[in-house]
Amino acid sequence: MSRLLSLLLLGLLAGPALAQPISGTLDDADPSRDNGARYDAHTVTLRENQRLTVRMTSDAFDTYLVVRGPRGEEYTNDDFEGTRVSQVEIVAPSAGTWTLWASSYTSEGRGAYTLETTPGAVARVETIEGRLDPRDEQLPKGEYFDLIERPIRADDPFTIELLSYGFDGFLVVRSPSGRTYRNDDDGDAHTSRIRDLAPEPGTWKIWVTTAGADAMGAYDLRIVTF
Repeated sequence: MSRLLSLLLLGLLAGPALAQPISGTLDDADPSRDNGARYDAHTVTLRENQRLTVRMTSDAFDTYLVVRGPRGEEYTNDDFEGTRVSQVEIVAPSAGTWTLWASSYTSEGRGAYTLETTPGAVARVETIEGRLDPRDEQLPKGEYFDLIERPIRADDPFTIELLSYGFDGFLVVRSPSGRTYRNDDDGDAHTSRIRDLAPEPGTWKIWVTTAGADAMGAYDLRIVTF
């Protein structure tokens, strides 16, 4: 049955984040997603740019996790890093109540599960709003792209993420020393994310492009430091 949890995550945490475990059970009385899979709804209250990790495990069924923001943001995950665990890690782009759907990948899923929410610190986030359109340059296979070049000042490992709207985004990052990183889907088709980049002085190059030719749409590029 569904259990609602509301956590108020305030400020920068003085110590290490602690997981908040929730025990639940999916059964026939629970509501269902479009594919018939049952889910329980939980809530968490976040500040803007606050880090949150949500992890779902079950010995009874293949888990599926949906995290939805107050402005319609949505992050999903089925098999985290090739396992039957579902996990979503975000730095919340908007403050307010976020909804967590603890669900099954298929409509047959029933049984006990554990959901863990791990609160984190409030990040410093630089957001670059952009749009891919026919005026942009194209890669050899027809993908439009924007190139952003800038120094990134960080004392600790940082994250660059791409939130794409209406298309499947693809993110490429090159460090000042020439090391290249790529990511297509980080949990869902509209989020690309490269984590734990080591700080380097100099100019970073960031390519915002698409997973397929001729795709277009708006995007937010976020540089997340702590």
